[in-house]
Amino acid sequence: MVSNEAPLWQFSDFNMAKWERIPKQGKTWLYSYVMNNYWMTNFRAFQEGAFSWSYQLTSSADTTNTFATKYAWNERNPFPTRTFPAGANELKTTSLETLKITGPANAMLVNSRPAFKGKNSILLHFRELEGKDAEVNLGSAIPGQTIKRMVEVNATGKEIGQPLKTVQLRPYEVRFFEVEF
Repeated sequence: MVSNEAPLWQFSDFNMAKWERIPKQGKTWLYSYVMNNYWMTNFRAFQEGAFSWSYQLTSSADTTNTFATKYAWNERNPFPTRTFPAGANELKTTSLETLKITGPANAMLVNSRPAFKGKNSILLHFRELEGKDAEVNLGSAIPGQTIKRMVEVNATGKEIGQPLKTVQLRPYEVRFFEVEF
């Protein structure tokens, strides 16, 4: 179950201010809190206007964290598209792929962006999903170019490690890498 607009969910039955150290198994119901008007401090206890919510539901035999994470990720991040203005055939050869990424399904590339250090560097954000070690191999998909250097960086792009050959992820680890072509 995925919803972009309603991140608060209640499983089982309503629990109205009952503290349960160990919650009891209840009904198989799922409630979505689209608005939370419980606290009446500093704002009115009602909301006006028109509102809409969307929900995406899947039924799959795959109950792994990898499937759930990638399903939700794909629903929340629509397929990116790009529109090019009309030109005079300046683009002779297209390059639709920069990197060849190979590795297990439990390693997910969360984001990539220019590294802003040099014009031939990108910053990659990886995450491990299943609680297992993962090794990811990167290779250049651009003809005539190879990866010159790959190093671990923090989220801002500052180097924090030595040059690497592969991306190693420990269970549930999140790491950032700068790749220079």
